[in-house]
Amino acid sequence: MSKNQRNNFELIDPDTVTELSDARKKHMLEQGYRPYRTDQNKIKWLNNDQLAYKMVKTHHSFVMPGVSKRIHPKKSYKRRKHHSHRIRRFWRKILFYILLIFILIALFYLFKHNFFII
Repeated sequence: MSKNQRNNFELIDPDTVTELSDARKKHMLEQGYRPYRTDQNKIKWLNNDQLAYKMVKTHHSFVMPGVSKRIHPKKSYKRRKHHSHRIRRFWRKILFYILLIFILIALFYLFKHNFFII
């Protein structure tokens, strides 16, 4: 079955729902949720906003019909580029490396101009 079809929801009587307790049904009704039976004979508790969203929700692209907006889960690794561990470690320790370079330059300068008396 294609995923690009609209879902059909049929409003049912809350008293016919047997999977919830009476207190839970009363609470759901107070919150504005109503029981609906889906095409697969499952019961969904939806409010008016959720029902409107589910009724018009589709997965196809209107710009290019037939082309799905979703990326296959196996190809999702191509969406973000990750730096290697060496590059991340370098950027985390960049201040240490800069300080080390300054110390080496200072030592080289001191040895070059014989500031150490040995």
